[in-house]
Amino acid sequence: MDEKLLKPVEELGFMWLASSATTEGLEKMFLNRFIKISTSLPERDELAIWLAQRCREWGISWDSHETLLRLAERSDRVPGMALQVLARATKKRDRILTQRLVESHIFDVDD
Repeated sequence: MDEKLLKPVEELGFMWLASSATTEGLEKMFLNRFIKISTSLPERDELAIWLAQRCREWGISWDSHETLLRLAERSDRVPGMALQVLARATKKRDRILTQRLVESHIFDVDD
């Protein structure tokens, strides 16, 4: 680890970005070279607003505001999971996000 990671981190003149679901097993000496930044999930209403913006951007209409709120709930407020449903809506001929589409989507916990 010293030669392959620590030395370049200290000697090269650029910023390293790292992402990990867990830091378990990494040496403290290595972890001290990074600044920890964390994020939180958006609130349901915030995600619904964001989803409405994506729908407008991608030419998708939706049947009601409740549909966007329900999508935020069903996706556990994870934007990437909600985007899967919007991607399905883009494949429909009428490009509409419906309550039925939101309810029928099977969210994979590995996504």
